[in-house]
Amino acid sequence: MKKIVSFSIIVAVFCNQCSRQSAITYEGTITAGKTERLLSTVLNKSFLFSSPEDMMILDSLLIVHDSYQQAECFHIFRKSDGTFIKSFGRKGRGPGEFMDINSANTNYNGSITAYDPNYKKIVVFDIIDILQDRKPYFKEYTVTNAPNFITQMLLYKDEFIAKGNDDKLRYGFWDPTNETFHNIYTDYPQLSNEDEDNWALTEYAVKAKLSPDGKTLAAATYIGGILELFDIDDNGLKLRTARFFFEPRYNYAQGAKPRWVTTSSESIIGFEDLFLTNDAIYGLVWGVERPQMENSMPQLFCFDFDGNPVKSYILNDALESVAVDDDGTIYGVGCDSVGQYKLCKYIITSKR
Repeated sequence: MKKIVSFSIIVAVFCNQCSRQSAITYEGTITAGKTERLLSTVLNKSFLFSSPEDMMILDSLLIVHDSYQQAECFHIFRKSDGTFIKSFGRKGRGPGEFMDINSANTNYNGSITAYDPNYKKIVVFDIIDILQDRKPYFKEYTVTNAPNFITQMLLYKDEFIAKGNDDKLRYGFWDPTNETFHNIYTDYPQLSNEDEDNWALTEYAVKAKLSPDGKTLAAATYIGGILELFDIDDNGLKLRTARFFFEPRYNYAQGAKPRWVTTSSESIIGFEDLFLTNDAIYGLVWGVERPQMENSMPQLFCFDFDGNPVKSYILNDALESVAVDDDGTIYGVGCDSVGQYKLCKYIITSKR
């Protein structure tokens, strides 16, 4: 299972194993009150997925963000039967194109927002216009006046919620009209006694997602297993709760400034993916040390909005991205027992 993390730093040599002491007590496990074993129904096994990073649901459509070894970054499928419809979001340096996408999310108005951090480019795609071949089918923004390196952008009403890489801005609102940042949030969980470790651990392959109603932001780490939930309104973000499931163990990347972390052989791998509905949070969690991933599969957990695990699902595929429909149907892209990628769905007997 590969995890592709790309930023404007060069990672070449790793240092010794690191795990800085903090005052946090880690739970060491995720335990849900109920468990259900699910078998998948294959929707599409002919499309050549390479690294499915995100999955989104828009009405009758499934949209998969998979840009690794692909000419286009997003791929549309019919939700009912998995039929491939079309791809969009070309790689390149022209209008509406990307060299790298670090975040993608659906919006309340039926659009897709994608962000290229190295070019500081936000593109908002209109899916209806794409399906009907109407041009222009996107709006493009260049992020300016940022206090630090912005790694993710999520559309919120007429603005964007930005995710930064240090304590000048961890989260904040960016207004594209006057190109200003406001309501900046700078607090980090104290996972280490080193500030730069805290910044990096909450950035490395982290999943940050908004609920469809825009009232909750969830962020989950890949190294270790930390789940943070934030309340959102026009005044900014406020931490609702945090759950510290697995202690981060990690290596440093030599020469990276600010300090950057990466996985080690002793790292417990946490959240592979995250998906929010308006009444639940779903997380694909490994919960094993990195060498054990080869013989393991991530487990899907359903959390309530206080961060409590209420149900777990044991799946027969190693999913890399997941989405859950309003009726509780689970969709995912991952590998089967012989390592072949497929788009599939799971029918659950009850949501909770």
